[in-house]
Amino acid sequence: MIELRVYLVDNGGIGSLRTWLADVPEASVEPVPRASRPGEQGDAWDFLSVLCGTGGAVTVVVNALATWIESKVTHARVVIGETEVELRGPDPEALTRLVRAAGEIERAAGHERD
Repeated sequence: MIELRVYLVDNGGIGSLRTWLADVPEASVEPVPRASRPGEQGDAWDFLSVLCGTGGAVTVVVNALATWIESKVTHARVVIGETEVELRGPDPEALTRLVRAAGEIERAAGHERD
């Protein structure tokens, strides 16, 4: 399994993104809470953890994530392996870096299984 961590500047969008990614086959999507701060009621979400099987699932998730970000014109930070990419709405260069990182991780995971 490969994990992507998606941090949104507006954490209120985590529920919407979770619903959006829920239809991606081979992906399990869960919000991860952070401890509440003084004066806050309950836990807030820290990030969205997306676990993907191999065989192209990471690339599908990355493309779905990019579409969601573009439609919301939001700001997100995505961590996959050792790569961290900032996405601020439509950003072809950042998306290319993210897709490249996803492909490298999937190739490495495939070699580990061999």
